[in-house]
Amino acid sequence: MNKQLKSIEKIMELKEKHFNESQAQYQRAVEHFETAGQQLYKILKAKENLENEQRKKIKTRFKAFEIKSHYQQLEHLKYQESEWQAKVHQARLNLKDKEDRRTEAHFEFKKLEKVRDNRLKSFKKKRQAEENQQLDEVSVQQYMRVNG
Repeated sequence: MNKQLKSIEKIMELKEKHFNESQAQYQRAVEHFETAGQQLYKILKAKENLENEQRKKIKTRFKAFEIKSHYQQLEHLKYQESEWQAKVHQARLNLKDKEDRRTEAHFEFKKLEKVRDNRLKSFKKKRQAEENQQLDEVSVQQYMRVNG
């Protein structure tokens, strides 16, 4: 029985290591997602500022090359926005995948922990029963010696 517990402990060590690796990967995925989201936010903010500036200038007079420049900047920001939206989406999918893997690793570890605990309880119960039986035998032998 002791060998079984040692085997389960070894497997649990591996599962715990796997869970810790999954946790680290998940944390890296969270950081990547946050970085991509912040970059997208910066682009959207720059686009919003450019559009506001353009609206203000439309009310006043401004030159054709300024219109063209604003248009080019806006198109560039729209292109970057599209790229970063795709990156954020990919980062979100990656994050979800890492979260699922982390959850699965945690579940596997907890499942093994439960098996170990149940076997340990069973082992202790069996050992207690053996000890009780030995005590009963000793008691019977002592009674037989005394009352013989």
